[in-house]
Amino acid sequence: MENNNEKMNAMGLVGMILGILALIISFVPCLGAYAIFPGVVGIIFSVLGLKKVQKGMAIAGLVCSIVGTGVAAWQWYVLNQAATEISKIDTTELQ
Repeated sequence: MENNNEKMNAMGLVGMILGILALIISFVPCLGAYAIFPGVVGIIFSVLGLKKVQKGMAIAGLVCSIVGTGVAAWQWYVLNQAATEISKIDTTELQ
C-alpha cells in the first residue's frame, strides 16, 4: 500500500517539476510558446497525483502548469497573429 502512495507522490512531484519548467519557459520570448507541451503533461501528472494522500505538491504543480500553459498559449496566439499579419504584407510595394 505504501508503494502506491509513493507512486502518486512521485506523480505529484513530476507534475510540479514540469509545471515549474513550463512556467519558466513560458516567459522566454519567442520560445515560450513551446511551454505548452510540458505544461499539458504537468497538468496530467498533477491531476493523477491529486488522487492520493499528500496533495500539496500536486496542487502546486497543477497551479504552475496551468499558469505556464496559459502564458504559453497566449504567446502561441500572438506569434500566430503576427505571422498572419506579416504574410499579408505586399512585397511589391517595398521595391
